[in-house]
Amino acid sequence: AVGAVGAVGAVGAVGAVGAAGGKERHNPSDPPSGQPDGHPHVVCDENLRKLLMPSADVRSLGENVWEGTVAVQSVGGSMMVASGLAGAGDLSDLLGGPKIEVPGRLALDKLGDFLERLRVSTSRTATVGVLSPSKSRPTSTNVVDSTKLVSYYKGRDRAGSFKRTSQIEIFLIPSGNLASRILNTCWHAGNRATIEACVGSPPLELGPGQLVFVVVHPKDMVAQPKAVPMVPMVPAAVPAAVPAAVPAAV
Repeated sequence: AVGAVGAVGAVGAVGAVGAAGGKERHNPSDPPSGQPDGHPHVVCDENLRKLLMPSADVRSLGENVWEGTVAVQSVGGSMMVASGLAGAGDLSDLLGGPKIEVPGRLALDKLGDFLERLRVSTSRTATVGVLSPSKSRPTSTNVVDSTKLVSYYKGRDRAGSFKRTSQIEIFLIPSGNLASRILNTCWHAGNRATIEACVGSPPLELGPGQLVFVVVHPKDMVAQPKAVPMVPMVPAAVPAAVPAAVPAAV
């Protein structure tokens, strides 16, 4: 069966087919730059960077913002965790419940073209992250299951694709040129501490069983700044008065 991956605004529809070690960490608030930033392998792709809105709440980007099963009918499922790297969306909401079923596939070159065109959309944006094998079960089991998913897409030069709702589309991208372009762009536009925690220091490369994912969503569907809970002030205890000593009788 042939479906369609919709793009709202200035972007047209794209067809979809069928049913980590770190070095010195960088401050996530470092100013973004289009230059290699001292790392010859980290060149920002300006076409993709324009796609990513800055986050209104940096706490929406980080490690382990979602955990659940990622399932592909012909391959099976794997327990995975999602970490947010760049963009303005709240991934814990965008990814939804504890199970993601991925019925479709999309050629990686078509997905790359789609994302580049999406940068001029007046209504849609993207939030990006990495899916990694979960540690909630024996790690070796999850790595094996996740590696099967990666091999399934990489061997076909495809990304997984599905529409979670009428407004939210999600793409799963195996290691390769497109994944590298996205990771390098996130280095300049996103949370560097999380990137290093997930895939290590530059050159940025996915590890065993990892996938880059891109969530395409409306620009008004973004993370809102969360109020910082106020800690009530507890007044200091007033020391009890010490009774004056009674003078001894003379």
